[in-house]
Amino acid sequence: MSVSKCEDEKISKAIEAKIERNRQRALLIRQEKVNKRLHSLDEDNHVKNQVSNECDESHYCSKKSTWVLPKNDDTGAGGFLKEDHPDSKVKLVHKKGGLLYNHEKPICEDCKSTFSDSFLFDHFLKSVCDSCRDKEEKHRLITKTEAKERYLLKDCDFEIREPVLKYVLKKNPNYKKFGEMKLYLECQVAERAFEVWGSDEKLEEEIERRNENRNKAKKKKFDRKIQDLRKSVRNSLYENKSHAHEHEFGEESYREVDDTYSKVCRTCGFVSTYEKM
Repeated sequence: MSVSKCEDEKISKAIEAKIERNRQRALLIRQEKVNKRLHSLDEDNHVKNQVSNECDESHYCSKKSTWVLPKNDDTGAGGFLKEDHPDSKVKLVHKKGGLLYNHEKPICEDCKSTFSDSFLFDHFLKSVCDSCRDKEEKHRLITKTEAKERYLLKDCDFEIREPVLKYVLKKNPNYKKFGEMKLYLECQVAERAFEVWGSDEKLEEEIERRNENRNKAKKKKFDRKIQDLRKSVRNSLYENKSHAHEHEFGEESYREVDDTYSKVCRTCGFVSTYEKM
């Protein structure tokens, strides 16, 4: 009995020691999770303070920033799992907004008055208020295709050459299934064309040169079609002449004088005379 009792005491002590080790390990894991969580919150607050300081130093801003903090999900095991963010732990979501400071409002180029909100300023950084905006002529919006054809620009002139031209997206009314189209401010496109070609005269000369080349190409294509048509007509006439004529005879007639028969071709009038045995 004493031997079995000693063995039971050894087993119980071993189990207690194992339980204690597991408890200490669990406490360490829990403490590490808490430390990581506190460290990540400190980093988030640091980034938030840096961005807020940068916004305070700027005079005005055309976009407001909204903070999106990482979401914590309770796993039910004494800890939290953070939602993965592809960009960073703290993500800035930019939304369209007005000016931050009223005393630093921009001045309209036309009426010389200050304004707080403007379509041209928000989308194209053009200092023109909505009251002075001329949608039909001066501040007209054109598609990228029209801008390339009218001002002889390439894609690199819009998207690579600095500063990159700003645009707005709009549904294509003619082809809604093909997505959105880019609309540019025509006065800014004209300025970019002046940078590319150097002057309006050079742009007009290039337009005239391309029109002449286009007309020459059209005339050459038309002449080639006429030449091909003439060849086809001549070939058809030659083929008709090369074929042997086949007579189409009418009813035969009998001549009692010389006891002969004859037939006349209905097409060429040829007379075929023959005798019958």
